Amino acid sequence: MQSHLASPDFYTVGYEQLSLTELFTLLRDANVRCLIDVRARPWSRVADYNIEALEEKFTEYGQNAGSAIKYVSMPSLGNPYRDPSWKEEYLKMISGKTVELEKLHAIIAGCMTALMCYERDPRDCHRWMLAGIIKKRYGLDYSDLRENR
Repeated sequence: MQSHLASPDFYTVGYEQLSLTELFTLLRDANVRCLIDVRARPWSRVADYNIEALEEKFTEYGQNAGSAIKYVSMPSLGNPYRDPSWKEEYLKMISGKTVELEKLHAIIAGCMTALMCYERDPRDCHRWMLAGIIKKRYGLDYSDLRENR
């Protein structure tokens, strides 16, 4: 995890209890330009967080705010597991996703990125584990956008 003295190489964020406008503002204020959706199923009970709505709304918000944030869905990096041992299963699965991790690394290297999933607390979500893998493989530091709020 990143210290408070330097900017991280990328962020993580959970949209739990955030409106889409609040999420966009949070990302914009952190200078995020690429939002990577790492949900295995980019669907939500909240209509604004379905893949089609995110693609449309982020384009619209970017045009209105003069601050484009590219939305990218990467479900192959999501967590399909629901059982109590999901963390071990996810780590096993993700270790074999070299092509996907390289693609994610290239995106992070090209623009300020946030990895998005649902859970507000990053430690309850696979995105935190994914961020740790990126840190270890590529030497990049990260921070959660909502952790200190």
